Amino acid sequence: MPNQNSDFALKLQRQYKAIRAGYHGEQIVDHFVRESNIKEPFAYWPNAELQITQHRHVQLDAFIVSPNFSCIFEVKNMRGSIKFLENPFQLSQSVEGEERIFECPQSQIIRASNSIRYMFDQNNIKLPIYSKIIFSNSKTHIVQPPKLIDIIFPKQISSYLEQLDKKPAVLAKKEFEQLVKHIEAFIKPYNPFPLAKSLEFNDQVIGGIICLCGNSIDLSTNPIKQCPMCGCHRSKFIEQAMYDWFTLFQNTITNEQCRKYLGINNNVYISKLFSNMNLEATGHTKNRQYYYDYEKPLFKNKEIILI
Repeated sequence: MPNQNSDFALKLQRQYKAIRAGYHGEQIVDHFVRESNIKEPFAYWPNAELQITQHRHVQLDAFIVSPNFSCIFEVKNMRGSIKFLENPFQLSQSVEGEERIFECPQSQIIRASNSIRYMFDQNNIKLPIYSKIIFSNSKTHIVQPPKLIDIIFPKQISSYLEQLDKKPAVLAKKEFEQLVKHIEAFIKPYNPFPLAKSLEFNDQVIGGIICLCGNSIDLSTNPIKQCPMCGCHRSKFIEQAMYDWFTLFQNTITNEQCRKYLGINNNVYISKLFSNMNLEATGHTKNRQYYYDYEKPLFKNKEIILI
């Protein structure tokens, strides 16, 4: 990886802090959704990604459905002063004199609401869709509020949902249960991998194998059987290296790529390694690629074959 004080390393640190803040904000919202006194039955999906059509999916921080209503929350955990800009939609955050521009939660909610409405219409569901932007940090200073979507803070969530729950039921119990099953079928498991597609670090990372103890190992010049620092067997740090490839770089690999990546110039060994992994081969022998489905374990219940 680059020097920890490089621009790229600082960018990664900022992204990591933003992810942690976002997760913490969603936990706060989750607490207040669950403490609300909404009548049963209702369904709640935190951090759900729905595949609406073949080419369209939406990510929802919180999605609640009952026989009376449906509700989408877009959650932001941000400090400082916030301005909602129009034409185009943008969100401006100022912290200690530094301004940063983000995608606007209004446009995110509008797109999500339109997508959910399309899904409902396809199934002749007339359930109303409500939405709010939630700032999980109640000390956030909203200098310029949004014009189309209202903001609430976490402690308002329960009372807001309870007010929606007073609306007349639109769906019978059986219709509601069918809708929940339909939504469940559209939900995709959350998959952030490979991380390179979102963090854009492919050209910033130095290749090579790193043992579980942190020792850097070059098998191309020194084909050792175990780590000289901790004694870890080669099979273990090769296994970790393969996890790193698929979680960091891409979801496919070729024999040639793997040989260069591991520093093992042995076709037979790499083929045996692939046979012990849950990879799907595509293409002819010369140009064959191996694809990994992230919903499966990477390795089968076998020991890595050694050479």
